[in-house]
Amino acid sequence: LTVSPASASFTSAGGTGTVQVTTAATCGWTASSNVSWMKITNISVTSGNGYVAYQVLANTSAARSGLLQIGSQSFTVTQQAVPAPVPQVIGVTSAASYALGPVSPGDIVSVFGSNLGPAPPGVGLQLNASGTALTTNLGGTQVFFDGAAAALTYSSAGQVNAIVPYGVAGKA
Repeated sequence: LTVSPASASFTSAGGTGTVQVTTAATCGWTASSNVSWMKITNISVTSGNGYVAYQVLANTSAARSGLLQIGSQSFTVTQQAVPAPVPQVIGVTSAASYALGPVSPGDIVSVFGSNLGPAPPGVGLQLNASGTALTTNLGGTQVFFDGAAAALTYSSAGQVNAIVPYGVAGKA
């Protein structure tokens, strides 16, 4: 017994597919799924040449894989994780006064928007790995000014506070 193709990949949206089964006319076979998110929707025959139709449900979390066992053959299905939400910045203000306007090296600024950092309550002040300075990566969030990483004091989905790097002095 052989199956074709040997595997399939799906986006997080899921979808449907078909696996062709080739075997002798008198060879009986069955098919089953080892995961709940992949359903067999049709088996054309249970002996000889045929096909197995299946459906992959939408994925709402991490990448995953499962198997369709068709006779003695394993058919592997992989599915991508849900894409990360795109950050949306709606404003950058002074963290002290919330005033809009230009920033200067050393200013502490608040960046407001959505999907900026970790879910509430967010992540507060942390030192870098050597313990000598504030981290420039807080909860997976980074802020750059003209390519220079800013030290971060707070990061959440709706607000990130950063210190404008001194390396941007004299730049527009």
